Amino acid sequence: MDFTHLYLELTSACNLSCRHCCIGNEPRRELQHVAELLESFSEKGKYITLSGGEPLLRKDWVDIAELTERLGFTTTLFTNGTLVEENVEALSKAQVKVALSLDGADEAHNQALRGPSYKKVMKAVDLLVEAGKEKEIALSFTPTSLNVDQAEPLARFAVSKGIEHFHVSLLEMRGRAGGTDLELSDDEKVWLMKTLYELARTYEGVMNVELSEGTDLLYDTWNFGKKIMENPLGKTLKVTAEGKVFTSTFVEGDLFFLGTYPDRSLDELMNSPKVEELAASLRKRGEVIIQCRECIFNPLCCAGICTLAYDKHKTIWVPDEYCKANQAIFEIALCGVKK
Repeated sequence: MDFTHLYLELTSACNLSCRHCCIGNEPRRELQHVAELLESFSEKGKYITLSGGEPLLRKDWVDIAELTERLGFTTTLFTNGTLVEENVEALSKAQVKVALSLDGADEAHNQALRGPSYKKVMKAVDLLVEAGKEKEIALSFTPTSLNVDQAEPLARFAVSKGIEHFHVSLLEMRGRAGGTDLELSDDEKVWLMKTLYELARTYEGVMNVELSEGTDLLYDTWNFGKKIMENPLGKTLKVTAEGKVFTSTFVEGDLFFLGTYPDRSLDELMNSPKVEELAASLRKRGEVIIQCRECIFNPLCCAGICTLAYDKHKTIWVPDEYCKANQAIFEIALCGVKK
């Protein structure tokens, strides 16, 4: 399989303690040998994500961003936004898209999850827009049981600022979020996906609505399952601050673990026999999972996204946790049913 996207957790350190963080209170670590990692990936890779923790806490983040530019990557930097003001000049010059985390269009909703970051993120948006980077901003939103109703107002806010990317990061039930009551109910998941589908239609050509898992469901519904079967693992490798390499940005279970960098070279990890073995297993999900095998939408869904099953159940042999939500989208897109 060809991996074209490398997601790097530059550091596990963060200056916030968000309730829904999937990393949580891990020891502070910084990813080592980043330059060598990027140079190795440049032979076949196209996209880089610089994340954390909070990547702007890393003193050499500018050097890393500049290297991704020299190597020809398209790069996105994910930040909680609280350190943008101190780094706005460097961010303005850097050839990176800046993804700012905001979980409420008002301060109360955002603070319930992220603490006192709202005013700084709002200022960060204004500073980057003033610097002419509005087309290189993504607004990143994580829906939970506390703020799922903020999808529409946040999308409207993004459009009002000229922001062209609305990134929806589905909640990962691990780290600080594990064992909490933040998970969406099935009804909330259905409402969320239907809302995002309609937002994608409403703002088509103005702003892209992007899902951390499954954007094709919103824009290419007919081929959602087909693309899953073609690339059941996706095309992303994630390297944690500890150097652990996974075939997904969304989960970190043993099933998706390839090894540790630099103990093993990136080329060796990408070409591990485990990659094709796992891909072959994933292609069988629609035939093996009884609920999927009996579902009329199985030819379109192909059992959905495995990581959304594994995140909660620690197995791929159950339906996608957004199964009912997926079905609702199929009904709208393919059958014209709106409820």
